[in-house]
Amino acid sequence: MTSNIFKMCDRDTIKFIQLYESEPILWDRTLKNYKSRECRGAAAKRIAKTMGIDGFTEVHVLIKFKNLRSSYLQELKKIRQSKKSGTSTDEVYTPKVIWFKVMDSFLRPHVKSRDAQSNLGEADENSTEEPSNELHEDESSSSTSRESREELSQKRTVQPDNPTTSQIKKMRLKTIADRGSAMEKLDEISKRAASNAQQLDSFDHFGNYIASLLRSLPENRSSHLQAEIVALILKPNNKVN
Repeated sequence: MTSNIFKMCDRDTIKFIQLYESEPILWDRTLKNYKSRECRGAAAKRIAKTMGIDGFTEVHVLIKFKNLRSSYLQELKKIRQSKKSGTSTDEVYTPKVIWFKVMDSFLRPHVKSRDAQSNLGEADENSTEEPSNELHEDESSSSTSRESREELSQKRTVQPDNPTTSQIKKMRLKTIADRGSAMEKLDEISKRAASNAQQLDSFDHFGNYIASLLRSLPENRSSHLQAEIVALILKPNNKVN
């Protein structure tokens, strides 16, 4: 469904670009409210509503134009490369897409060439910088966030890599204390176990003896005997003669 939203015929594509041109807030960096999310979002919504495509929202407007803009920049690159190759005027590359002239009529002045200096000091004109069309892009907020991170980094206290003598002593004392606490707990557990062993009576020994006998029998036989023993003990008319 989403991929079909972006598929437009030539007529709808030209209509879309013309609507985008009528909303300079989306592509003209010189406007005062260019960085306003509210203004840019409202403009994109107007375009989406006018296009009248089911499921086509302001988000799709920005994505669609971004794709078209990328294709437009590729066409500009082909034109520059054909000119640099030394061909005649008649052989300079001419874009075949019918929407190129419509977009070029308003977008060309806002596409800046970015010259990257090579090691030999020569300019490389293959790189271009196009205007951003993201609804949630805010360059000022990015700058503020970067400054906040720098201030936080400066406030952090750098801890020494090697511990000092006092720190080593504290660690040793803590280790000794931990060992002493562990020994006390083990001693307490041993005393409890010994105390429990001293409290065993004849019933405990008899139970252990019966348990050893049951373990030597087959599982089905031992299970049956367990039930019989319990039933015999709980029998209400058990009386000692």
